[in-house]
Amino acid sequence: MKMDTREFDKTLLRYSELSKKSLPEIINTKAYYVAAAAQKFTEKAELSDLKAFAMNWDKSHRTIIKTYGLKKGQFDKKKMMKKFYNYRKRTVAYIRAGWKMAVSVLGRFTNLPRRVDKARVVGRPKGGVKVAKKGTWSPTVNMWNTTGYTAKQAEAVYRYGQPALAKAFAAEMISMKAYIENKLKAAGTKAGVKVK
Repeated sequence: MKMDTREFDKTLLRYSELSKKSLPEIINTKAYYVAAAAQKFTEKAELSDLKAFAMNWDKSHRTIIKTYGLKKGQFDKKKMMKKFYNYRKRTVAYIRAGWKMAVSVLGRFTNLPRRVDKARVVGRPKGGVKVAKKGTWSPTVNMWNTTGYTAKQAEAVYRYGQPALAKAFAAEMISMKAYIENKLKAAGTKAGVKVK
């Protein structure tokens, strides 16, 4: 998954000018909150829509028939809808687990909780992170979710993971903008300037 983070980056730089923390500390902390939110939004944003789709035969029958290679008259609709719904639920949980490693590593670097939900990693790690380090000219964080390494998984990551990641970035940007606004108001008040 790739995100256009230009607006987020601009907001983060403005935020860093008003914060007492170092830029690497800020970047790692914000990356932590994005990864944690992506984990949360991957589940919450999709399960209600998923149920509405999977348990409605008129909407889902083509996908179900294609997924399982079904032939007309040889299956029970209700059973197949439930089977498909449970399959997609596992897919969502699998994608969510792809953010667990980033949350764990960034949590260690930022003294924040290293686990934010019950997502479990079975087998090899499903994602990772390269943290921002002090003493570099341009500190950056790189996070990745490697759950979509097959064609079907890549499609699921795009459908369920991408919107969740976008929401996570948006939520953190809103938080930073609120911090910036409060800091500017406080500075204006201290200087005797009325700030609306």
